Amino acid sequence: MSVALPHAVHAQLRGAASCGRAGQPWVSVAFTGSAWTAELRSAVLLDLRAGLALSGITACVLGTEGSEAPLALLELDAAAEDRVAVGIELHDTLTAKRVLRDVNLRAVSTDARALALAAAAEELLRASWAELALHDAPPPDRPPPPEVQRAVRRSIEPARLGRRDYGIGARAALEQHSGGLTLYGGDVWVALWPSETFGLELATGLRRGIDEQAEHGAVASRALTAAADALVAIVPRSERFSLHAALGLALASVRIEGVEVLASGTGEQGAGIDVHARLGLGFAFAPSAVLALRADVSGGLPLRSVVAIDDGAEVASTAGVQLRGTLGAEVRF
Repeated sequence: MSVALPHAVHAQLRGAASCGRAGQPWVSVAFTGSAWTAELRSAVLLDLRAGLALSGITACVLGTEGSEAPLALLELDAAAEDRVAVGIELHDTLTAKRVLRDVNLRAVSTDARALALAAAAEELLRASWAELALHDAPPPDRPPPPEVQRAVRRSIEPARLGRRDYGIGARAALEQHSGGLTLYGGDVWVALWPSETFGLELATGLRRGIDEQAEHGAVASRALTAAADALVAIVPRSERFSLHAALGLALASVRIEGVEVLASGTGEQGAGIDVHARLGLGFAFAPSAVLALRADVSGGLPLRSVVAIDDGAEVASTAGVQLRGTLGAEVRF
């Protein structure tokens, strides 16, 4: 597929040094028409650069030379000042097509027009690149760089492919306390991601402790757990491989029993509440949009501990540093 571009556009697309730092994708911007002022051109370019910078892309005026061709040429035409309208024409080298949009600024205050034009130009650019996500779209004339691929995913997936903002899952867990108590078991959890960056996870589970030997017999433990974690995405969940940080609180109702002493009919048992503040990382691999495999590691410090005592001597406790590892699967919807 090909398009007929103006001679000035062909000259720009054949330009040869980097716009900005070397290797950074960029778009070329042309201001045509008699209604532009120097201040408005500068403001539009500045706002457009700020918006595209979030995707790792920059914008430069037509005539800038680059070591590689720009991703697209944006032509902004202001025909007459009294018309208060600007036409935006996009020549997209990735999808090989031209897209035209007319922006009426009559209802926009003078000091907000630059931002409105920059936003309209960026929206047109992203709408053109959205074609890259279609399975039956013709192959692009050049491979889209990772910055464009990320921009397409962020634009398309939330709106049309489903955000997958909720998750439910199950996992196996192992916790080691420096106070001597080791607990293992499983959790179920639910997660909510109100944005691509921030999420919340609630979990509950059951634990059983590895028996600890004491002077008067073995000490066994079990626990019912609950936890709440704030999540921050380091690599978005929309990626096949994702990574997030977690900060939260974990509570456990821990019951401790003297196994051998209880068998003789003279034993004791007790229970207590353990509270830990923890910080961790979660890594996920998503073989599909619905299913993800996940591993978590975290470290925690006690705010409240449970201690097992035999004849005045401490046998094991949840005091000290807690190290935790989990492995499980999550269904996203």
